[in-house]
Amino acid sequence: MRLLIPDESLRSAPKSGIGRYTMELIDGLRARPDIADLQTFRRGSVGYEPLGALVRASATAMVPWSIRLRQQVLERSKLAYRMHGSLRERHYTRLLKPYGGYIYHEPHFILRPFDGLKIATIHDISIMHYPEFHPKLRVRFIMDNIEATLRDADRVIVDSHIVRSELMENFGLPEDKVQTVPLGVDPGFRPRSGIETQDVLKRYSLDYKQFFLVVGTLEPRKNLKRAIAAYCRLPGSVQDRMPLVLTGKRGWDDALLEAIDSLIARGRIRFLGYLAETDLQDLYSAAGMVLFLSVYEGFGLPVLESLASATPIITSKGTAMEEIAGSLAVLVNPYDVDEITDAILETLDRQNDYAGDEFTDSARRHASGFRWEFLIENMLSIYRSVSAV
Repeated sequence: MRLLIPDESLRSAPKSGIGRYTMELIDGLRARPDIADLQTFRRGSVGYEPLGALVRASATAMVPWSIRLRQQVLERSKLAYRMHGSLRERHYTRLLKPYGGYIYHEPHFILRPFDGLKIATIHDISIMHYPEFHPKLRVRFIMDNIEATLRDADRVIVDSHIVRSELMENFGLPEDKVQTVPLGVDPGFRPRSGIETQDVLKRYSLDYKQFFLVVGTLEPRKNLKRAIAAYCRLPGSVQDRMPLVLTGKRGWDDALLEAIDSLIARGRIRFLGYLAETDLQDLYSAAGMVLFLSVYEGFGLPVLESLASATPIITSKGTAMEEIAGSLAVLVNPYDVDEITDAILETLDRQNDYAGDEFTDSARRHASGFRWEFLIENMLSIYRSVSAV
């Protein structure tokens, strides 16, 4: 089999869910002897580039002013938006034309023009449910193109059963066209002792099991305002002892940081920003609790990363996170601040239970059922089935 996969998400957000998915997909498939060729592409060219270099370069890269300017123009001008779309179609038609014998797998929602077998991964449809939580240009682009992608794709891949049901219900897709292929968790997420994590904890002035951890880009869908409000309702003694640690890239919710300046100044809330993977793994295992209260996700990797680290997690009921966590997470209504606060306090009261072998063994066993190797095997099976039709 010969595969064609875009790598653009690795140049902008390698540690986002889609960036992680793309990296694991490309890396895992290239290691398989039954893949005759795998080419990656981006806006300007086709040709595999080493993933490590892309991830390192993108970790600290700023969005060029030219791209920011283009986005502003496209948002404000309908004519510029239509012309840009037309040019995009023509560009990718020419760029990908020599690869018609390949299977093109789009890991980031919308297919580019391609005359051959096509697979699209639709991670979620949050843009339909919560358009107000996304940049306007992104909403417009996906809503303008998602129906064509779902129609033209030979197979549609989703991360969870809940998204599969949503796609079939909203777009009338047949059951055999949409397949659920769960994501995986890196083996680097595992329980660690205070001694193992002491260097990272010292670097960030934290104490072992004495902080709450929130992982995710600063964007409205992550529901950070309610997570912070719930934290602020905890007794002052708890806040003094256990700061709320926010990690992740700045998204489009910078006003959130401005609103909590006083709490940051007092040390009760820490914003660490974008962290190295090894630091993040240490913090997961050293945290007293993880809060992942997003109102909507297609999967929710922090749930698996917490369970693999044997750290208790509070997450949102009625979402893909509940599907992924099974009975091992504490589930709350993400819109109910009082319920979130109560859940935090109850989980703190049960710290001894979560520190025991029973929870650790159950959480680790559950997380081990989600591995990137399983995703690769599932995708290979799908590629073969598409090729055989």
